[in-house]
Amino acid sequence: MLRLKKLPKKNAVPYEDQEQLLAVKWLARNDIPFYFIPNGGKRNLLEAIKFKSLGVKAGIPDLCIPVAKQNFHGLYIELKRRKGGKVSKSQHYWLQQLVYQGYDCFVAMGADDLIAYVKNYMGIQDEQNKAKS
Repeated sequence: MLRLKKLPKKNAVPYEDQEQLLAVKWLARNDIPFYFIPNGGKRNLLEAIKFKSLGVKAGIPDLCIPVAKQNFHGLYIELKRRKGGKVSKSQHYWLQQLVYQGYDCFVAMGADDLIAYVKNYMGIQDEQNKAKS
């Protein structure tokens, strides 16, 4: 069973993994192909050595949507908390490298930001906008 951290206060900003869970559920419900890149997290020394030897790289974005749209090969997303999330040097490096290779890249500040960007990238109209068309 998946266990997420509990919020410290009633109106506190959700943790990044809670935001990602909301985003991933939305992506799945909307049949958008994606995969999670589990490069972060705490590991013991032996696991860290093994994963590094297997190709884990610091700074790779959290999610990839391998769908070519709008002249891009696909979309990489780095997800941060709504407030307080910062992009590291290694994340900046990878985002720049991926853009250079023809991918769209986005740093989302929370699940709502991610969903809005993906809707635009995929050309998904909101129900309200469909009714007006």
